[in-house]
Amino acid sequence: MDGPALPPDLRDALLRIKAECDSELHRIADWWLTHIQRAEGGYHGQIGLDGQPDPSVPVSGVLMTRILWFFSAAAETTGREDLLTAANRAADWLQTVFVDRNHGGIVWASTPEGQIANGRKQAYGQAFGVYALARHARTTGAETSLRTAMSIFEHMEHHFRVPALGGYGEAYARDWSPIDDIRLSEKDAFSPKTMNTHLHILEAYAELLRATGLDAVRGALEHLLDVFLERIVHPSGTHLQLFLSEDWQDESAAVSFGHDIEAAWLLHDAAAALGNVSLQVRINAACLALSRAVLTSGTGSDGGVYNERHIADGRIDTSRIWWVQAEALVGFLDACVLSRDADFARAALNTWSLIKATIIAPEGEWRSNSMLDGTCDAWWAGPWKACYHNGRAMIEASRLVSLLTI
Repeated sequence: MDGPALPPDLRDALLRIKAECDSELHRIADWWLTHIQRAEGGYHGQIGLDGQPDPSVPVSGVLMTRILWFFSAAAETTGREDLLTAANRAADWLQTVFVDRNHGGIVWASTPEGQIANGRKQAYGQAFGVYALARHARTTGAETSLRTAMSIFEHMEHHFRVPALGGYGEAYARDWSPIDDIRLSEKDAFSPKTMNTHLHILEAYAELLRATGLDAVRGALEHLLDVFLERIVHPSGTHLQLFLSEDWQDESAAVSFGHDIEAAWLLHDAAAALGNVSLQVRINAACLALSRAVLTSGTGSDGGVYNERHIADGRIDTSRIWWVQAEALVGFLDACVLSRDADFARAALNTWSLIKATIIAPEGEWRSNSMLDGTCDAWWAGPWKACYHNGRAMIEASRLVSLLTI
């Protein structure tokens, strides 16, 4: 957006971020190319801090789809043929192993060799299937990827869309029959609707709309943006409601700073993909309110964005988790694009400084937490840790700095 130019020293600092993120993107890609693919075919489900795979860990659909999305996006961004080859290999494996030819949709996990390990159908997993395959289709023009993405979209709209009250449900068995435990993970509440699932469906549908331009996708994305404005953003405008009842009553126990700043830029991006000007005005205002709240209430003096605030007692979990910092870098830069407020640019600089000093590891991947937290997960890659948050952040940060320094 047009607005006052940033001070020259801030512009120069942002241009240094762009150069560093461009370089870091290649470093992340190199690590994943050399570690996650099995020489005999398939993929590893987990890589320990010693760089060795654990063959007992299944390959989650979340990991597999995020690998495909990253290699596809990075191939287009960098022009590297080895990343394009990796993207095509991942697309073939995803469609051979994870796409359910009997019942449709994406299964939850496979063995490293390619046998189904968990056939449940989680809406979150379906969304990442759409996101990855649509991104692959945009990069390569692969019609099979686009057809599969549309097939998953149709299953999502049929099985997960809640016609009466709006929004989307959470999970089914492999054959789409009901299951008792619909939670995405054991740490989640037993709520029939979640912000997290809606956010990643929105993200996926924005990618699919860019790939297809179809009215059915456009209508579903517009519905999701309305749901966020009317149901998921807290009436105060300062945060998202994480867990909700069937009729949209708030059941949340915490405020997630990472999801708030991630949603702030993803909502802006989705509204831009949709192109509805009046809706964009409302969405952009909501995005800036979320970003300002994270900056003022969820960011430490060291530039790190905290994990969450507990609603009952106001206690803040100050953990500086890798994906939260990656999304904060993008979210603050995106808020600066929207507002031209230099405070957001300075926040991005501070977050990037923390990432470089305490999260990026010399081995080539990112630690799960800042070294300032004192603890770190025992793996570089796993069911919930892929190249999507940090890899995407490098791509988006570079793009946003270009917009800010024109």
